[in-house]
Amino acid sequence: MEDLVAVAVDFTEVGTRYFIVYGRIFGAVEDEAIEAVVLKAAQRSDYGGTPLTATVCRTLHEASGQPYFYEALFDMTRDAVSPGTRRYERWRKRIARSMNDGREIWFLGHPE
Repeated sequence: MEDLVAVAVDFTEVGTRYFIVYGRIFGAVEDEAIEAVVLKAAQRSDYGGTPLTATVCRTLHEASGQPYFYEALFDMTRDAVSPGTRRYERWRKRIARSMNDGREIWFLGHPE
């Protein structure tokens, strides 16, 4: 599924934490753009360490065992917008702005 992607962020003190974001907001799934947006958002909040790297996961399954995975998935899929419509283009631009501002990025929590 390319519409939603999981991103693994490695932190200095706590290891890897996972996030879910929209995948095609910047056009095709562009790993570097998505990773940069998530890393920037991770630097703004305290997730238990300093974020070092962000990597788009090959599948959502890599993050499926994390707390809040299904809650985030449900929340992200509530507002289905069909690609190719004017409404979709407005939605995509709004989501892109939000992601660049550090919103529309779901932190999946962490097991302790």
